[in-house]
Amino acid sequence: MGLASLHVIGLKRARRGLVATMRSAPALMGCRSGGVVADAHSRVEVDVVDAPAMGRPVRVRWRMRRWVCPEPACPVSSFVEQDEDVAAPRSRLTVRACLGAVGQPRTEHASVNGIRRQLRCGLRTVWDAIRPILAGRGRGPGSFDRVAILGVHGHV
Repeated sequence: MGLASLHVIGLKRARRGLVATMRSAPALMGCRSGGVVADAHSRVEVDVVDAPAMGRPVRVRWRMRRWVCPEPACPVSSFVEQDEDVAAPRSRLTVRACLGAVGQPRTEHASVNGIRRQLRCGLRTVWDAIRPILAGRGRGPGSFDRVAILGVHGHV
């Protein structure tokens, strides 16, 4: 778990934490549509929220490579690199931040709102990132065996 596929090219203190600028190492990339070797075209900066470090919120400024397919008939034509070990496609949180956030309600009794404050991002950002992980874990038989009292909020 981590950002092993990315290389740090800059680190700075920001008003609201740390910003780590990263990019991937040079590599060949095949077009997602036809597998033709794509040409590197440019880079796009995307900010994603990472797990806190040294008690400070961290943003990763990921300089993603934009690729262009040289095949004229390709329906894709261009695409941006993805690395699901770093972050799920279109996610605003890194995998590392998601896994840390999922564990906190169980170990620290933290609410999603508390996690949002810790990561310094929106409630929807946190919930959209961790909901698929929680749904994938499911509830097996016996998951409530040790529950003696179940509390319900008054507004629910």
